[in-house]
Amino acid sequence: MTDIFRPLTEDEFPPVEVYETPGAPWEALDKRLLNDGRQQAVPFPMALMGPWQDWIRTAAAGASAPVDFIATGMLTAAAASIGNSRRITAWSGWSEPCILWSVLVGLPSSGKSPAVTAVTDPIKDIEAALCGDYPVRKSEYERDKEAAKVSRSKWEDDVRSAVKAGRPAPDIPVLAQEPEPPVKPRCVINDPTTEAVARLQSRHPRGLLFVRDELAGWVQSFGRYNGAGDRAFWIECHGGRAYTVDRIKSAEPISIKHLSTSVTGGMQPDRLSSLFISGEDDDGLLARFLVSWPDKVPPRRPNVAVNEAPYREALQRLMTLPMETDVQGNLEPTVVPLAPDAADTLQAYREDNARTEDTLSGLALSHAGKAPGMALRLALVLEYLWWAAEPDRDLEPSEVGLRAMQAGCAMFDGYFLPTAIRAYGDAALPKNERGAAAIARRIARDGLSKVNARLIRRDWRLPGLTDVDDVKEALRVLEEGNWLKPDMAARKGSSPGRARSDYLVHPDIWSKAHE
Repeated sequence: MTDIFRPLTEDEFPPVEVYETPGAPWEALDKRLLNDGRQQAVPFPMALMGPWQDWIRTAAAGASAPVDFIATGMLTAAAASIGNSRRITAWSGWSEPCILWSVLVGLPSSGKSPAVTAVTDPIKDIEAALCGDYPVRKSEYERDKEAAKVSRSKWEDDVRSAVKAGRPAPDIPVLAQEPEPPVKPRCVINDPTTEAVARLQSRHPRGLLFVRDELAGWVQSFGRYNGAGDRAFWIECHGGRAYTVDRIKSAEPISIKHLSTSVTGGMQPDRLSSLFISGEDDDGLLARFLVSWPDKVPPRRPNVAVNEAPYREALQRLMTLPMETDVQGNLEPTVVPLAPDAADTLQAYREDNARTEDTLSGLALSHAGKAPGMALRLALVLEYLWWAAEPDRDLEPSEVGLRAMQAGCAMFDGYFLPTAIRAYGDAALPKNERGAAAIARRIARDGLSKVNARLIRRDWRLPGLTDVDDVKEALRVLEEGNWLKPDMAARKGSSPGRARSDYLVHPDIWSKAHE
């Protein structure tokens, strides 16, 4: 694991009065807590995108966006296009759906929105084409519906006459039964309620793509209509499992055999952790996202036009993958196995990842815990995305091979995991280290030579530091990092009562501020 901390520069210390520091000599100051917990951006492994590299670079230039955003969005769009038609199994007892969630992290004008548009507009075009005959089918439905009303009215009259005459009531004729309304094809959704998503999913068993320019608004809407149920619904959605929604008034419960919606959109870095984490609890929602946060690219005028046709045709090819039908007539995914050598690679990655987890904590640990499953999903998407780029290759993959599995592991471990840690910042740290970092930055900002635990808790009003035990734990971390040492002179005293919890600050903080 690389060092994710940035040392404090001297010009960041404000001038303050200098105090003498009595007692034993101070050991070297650990300045890592002054960092916001963020490491440098890592480059996206473009070679792993195979035949799509040139298209991604051209699309990124056309959108004035980093290639990271285009590639990440493309992976999500491809996963949604495959949807419930395919599912990958590593071995008996372990399978993963073809569902990817991605969040493109960046400041305003970093290219998030143009990148999302570049990779999702072709799907909207496909959706529009699928809806071509919908107006005709809708008109036919309205006609047949009115005819059914007339037929039903006549049948009701016949029933009344039969009852009065003591004859058996006639059966309802077929023409009197209201026809099923036509389903308008949908591929992309933008701002539906949980119940609306469930209704759409029940009518579109392949699954959907949820696109939101700013995902912050989506997360903020959780609980608006049904308490905490929205978060639970979406967490289930990521797993592709069966789900039943029975909150809709005056309607039958909606049952979905395989709840499946891929998600992509943008978000600003300072809102990422605070919005996705409910209070102090990490329910795993954020860890289900592939996080992309590259450095901003300068705006340049593209010198080559983007040809959307190859990408659109590939998505359409993925959307036409057939689904299986079970004995009840329900559509089911075809399960695609891992090749034996690919399964060996995945197992080796699982073992290596388990060792990595021992070095992580907080949100970073939660994200790493999803690594094997996410790598498996990426391998499935990559295998089919490579196949879709070759229109002359008729037969679809019969298994996910070694190359795709290696690429899935390398992509998650070499890009998405370190990028997630970069985006999480302080939120990736344990609670006591987050508190220590908040105190450290306040000390450095004000050039303090002494602090008091009670005043920190009562007056500083730092997030997560309003409880006595939390403050104590944070101060303990600062002591271990040689930021603080107890002020024994202030604690001795001659009067009875509680001893003062004063701490002396390492002289490097306030002496450099004075210099």
